[in-house]
Amino acid sequence: MARRAGCALVVDGPWPGARVRLRVVSRSWEGVGQGRGRLRARRVEVQAGGRGAAAREHRLALWLPDAHGAVRVASPADREHAPAAPAGRAPLAVV
Repeated sequence: MARRAGCALVVDGPWPGARVRLRVVSRSWEGVGQGRGRLRARRVEVQAGGRGAAAREHRLALWLPDAHGAVRVASPADREHAPAAPAGRAPLAVV
Protein backbone atom coordinates (compact mmCIF):
# COMPACT_ATOMS: atom_id res chain seq x y z
CA MET A 1 0.00 0.00 0.00
CA ALA A 2 2.75 2.48 0.96
CA ARG A 3 4.68 1.88 -2.27
CA ARG A 4 1.60 2.48 -4.39
CA ALA A 5 1.02 5.74 -2.54
CA GLY A 6 4.63 6.88 -3.15
CA CYS A 7 5.67 6.55 0.51
CA ALA A 8 8.83 5.18 2.09
CA LEU A 9 9.04 3.05 5.21
CA VAL A 10 11.97 3.88 7.50
CA VAL A 11 12.79 1.18 10.06
CA ASP A 12 15.26 1.43 12.93
CA GLY A 13 17.11 -1.88 12.73
CA PRO A 14 17.55 -4.69 10.21
CA TRP A 15 14.76 -5.34 7.71
CA PRO A 16 15.11 -8.37 5.40
CA GLY A 17 14.66 -7.38 1.77
CA ALA A 18 15.30 -3.65 2.23
CA ARG A 19 16.46 -2.01 -1.00
CA VAL A 20 18.40 0.77 0.71
CA ARG A 21 20.13 0.84 4.10
CA LEU A 22 21.09 4.05 5.86
CA ARG A 23 23.62 4.00 8.66
CA VAL A 24 25.17 6.75 10.77
CA VAL A 25 28.89 5.96 10.63
CA SER A 26 30.14 8.92 12.69
CA ARG A 27 28.69 11.66 14.82
CA SER A 28 29.92 14.58 16.86
CA TRP A 29 28.54 17.53 18.80
CA GLU A 30 29.75 21.12 18.83
CA GLY A 31 29.34 23.86 21.37
CA VAL A 32 30.72 22.59 24.66
CA GLY A 33 33.95 24.36 25.45
CA GLN A 34 36.31 23.18 28.15
CA GLY A 35 33.66 21.28 30.11
CA ARG A 36 31.19 24.18 29.99
CA GLY A 37 28.80 25.56 27.48
CA ARG A 38 25.84 24.46 25.45
CA LEU A 39 25.50 21.88 22.67
CA ARG A 40 24.77 23.90 19.54
CA ALA A 41 25.12 21.58 16.54
CA ARG A 42 25.40 17.89 15.69
CA ARG A 43 27.32 16.60 12.66
CA VAL A 44 26.68 13.09 11.37
CA GLU A 45 28.04 11.11 8.44
CA VAL A 46 25.42 8.89 6.81
CA GLN A 47 26.30 5.88 4.66
CA ALA A 48 23.74 4.63 2.13
CA GLY A 49 23.95 1.32 0.31
CA GLY A 50 21.74 -1.55 -0.74
CA ARG A 51 20.56 -3.58 -3.68
CA GLY A 52 19.96 -2.81 -7.33
CA ALA A 53 20.38 0.89 -8.15
CA ALA A 54 21.45 1.51 -4.53
CA ALA A 55 24.27 -1.08 -4.63
CA ARG A 56 26.96 1.58 -4.93
CA GLU A 57 27.75 2.95 -1.47
CA HIS A 58 27.45 6.70 -0.84
CA ARG A 59 28.40 8.84 2.17
CA LEU A 60 27.12 12.27 3.08
CA ALA A 61 27.88 14.54 6.04
CA LEU A 62 24.90 16.38 7.52
CA TRP A 63 24.21 18.84 10.30
CA LEU A 64 21.31 17.46 12.38
CA PRO A 65 20.83 20.33 13.41
CA ASP A 66 23.32 23.09 12.60
CA ALA A 67 23.99 25.99 15.00
CA HIS A 68 20.79 27.72 13.77
CA GLY A 69 18.54 24.67 14.18
CA ALA A 70 18.46 23.79 10.47
CA VAL A 71 19.17 20.46 8.81
CA ARG A 72 21.73 20.85 6.01
CA VAL A 73 24.59 19.19 4.18
CA ALA A 74 27.94 19.75 5.94
CA SER A 75 30.77 21.17 3.88
CA PRO A 76 34.20 19.47 3.83
CA ALA A 77 35.60 22.40 5.86
CA ASP A 78 33.13 21.55 8.65
CA ARG A 79 35.04 18.30 9.35
CA GLU A 80 37.75 20.23 11.15
CA HIS A 81 35.35 21.63 13.76
CA ALA A 82 34.55 18.49 15.75
CA PRO A 83 36.08 15.00 15.83
CA ALA A 84 33.85 12.10 14.82
CA ALA A 85 32.84 9.43 17.32
CA PRO A 86 31.66 5.91 16.49
CA ALA A 87 27.88 5.65 16.06
CA GLY A 88 27.06 2.44 17.91
CA ARG A 89 23.53 2.14 16.50
CA ALA A 90 21.92 -0.35 14.18
CA PRO A 91 21.46 0.76 10.55
CA LEU A 92 18.18 2.17 9.32
CA ALA A 93 16.49 0.31 6.48
CA VAL A 94 14.31 1.87 3.79
CA VAL A 95 12.03 -0.53 1.89
